[in-house]
Amino acid sequence: MYEVTITCPDCDGAGSHTPTYDLSSSIEHECYFCDGTGEKIFKEVTELYENTQDLLKDYPTALNVRVA
Repeated sequence: MYEVTITCPDCDGAGSHTPTYDLSSSIEHECYFCDGTGEKIFKEVTELYENTQDLLKDYPTALNVRVA
């Protein structure tokens, strides 16, 4: 099993987001999707890929890849 770490697409890696577009009254909140870390981890089955290089074709912006 591969564990692939990417920048959280929901908060763009900031770890927080503002729920409203009105910046004058908005408050930043911890990103619900990444728990404020700014990163997401996906699990991929190793049998789907010949090697790590093949995996990186699907995740070209991966921050980290490890075999779990």
